[in-house]
Amino acid sequence: ALHSISDLERVGDYAVNIVEYAEKLAEEGQTFSEDARNEITMLGDFIEKLFDKVMQCYQGDLDALDDAKAAEAAIDLITEQMTANHVARMVSGICTPEVGAHYIALVNDSERIGDHFYNLAKAVRGL
Repeated sequence: ALHSISDLERVGDYAVNIVEYAEKLAEEGQTFSEDARNEITMLGDFIEKLFDKVMQCYQGDLDALDDAKAAEAAIDLITEQMTANHVARMVSGICTPEVGAHYIALVNDSERIGDHFYNLAKAVRGL
């Protein structure tokens, strides 16, 4: 249970970081490219799916643990692809280094959110 509290706290920390990236971009009058925004939306959908599976686990559906594991693995693959896509955008000049730093941080924090959500799902098995 104590580990679950820590996982939840970390998710909150990463969520605050992501909001701060958005605020900094807005203050700087900058934005992500359309492709980057689409990738972020897709990643958010997968994180939401993982969260739904975690909630199903806590509601007693232990079969949802396998789905949570698959969703977390998908998030890992998506974030790897997002990083590769970002590098390609940087090389082609579509993305600036300043915006890119926020993007990579957002991607990394999102991947960690997925890890912590999956830890929460696994904790149910131990209850």
